[in-house]
Amino acid sequence: MKALIFGTILFDVFPDEVLIGGCSTNVASHCGLLGAETTHLSRIGDDELGRLALAHFRRLGVDTGFVTVDPDHATGRVDVTVNAAGQPEYILSTAAAYEFIALGDAETAAIASRGHDFIYLGTVNQRGPVSDATLRRLLDAGSFGPVFFVSNLRDDCSLPDSRRVAPQRQ
Repeated sequence: MKALIFGTILFDVFPDEVLIGGCSTNVASHCGLLGAETTHLSRIGDDELGRLALAHFRRLGVDTGFVTVDPDHATGRVDVTVNAAGQPEYILSTAAAYEFIALGDAETAAIASRGHDFIYLGTVNQRGPVSDATLRRLLDAGSFGPVFFVSNLRDDCSLPDSRRVAPQRQ
């Protein structure tokens, strides 16, 4: 089984711990644990969280050859707190590296020709027009079998227009 995972790499930052997370990261991690030949296509910052993410994926056997390092944008994070009513509140970082996933024509063709059995994509990264355009080109270039995605609706996301797979941040 060959899986292509497109989307966020981020960390859940709690007051007392930091955990790797995000829908795409979780799916890539579990595919790796299950022995699938897994490629994660994403972008991280040139920072400690980015280095921790790469080490995490290496331990699980996930191919990170298409995870690029962004010198200008930080690795994604969600700050998690608990409000007075005991409910969690999430503050998603903006302008995170995963919003700037970019591929050239040769890289797009290389990924599209690998014969992945399915593609899984997160939706939060599509609020960035760079990642959104990259995903569109990739989907147009390849034949991936099933396309799975999570519709991760957030308070600061609008409803999708007819072109989008998922919501775009205003």
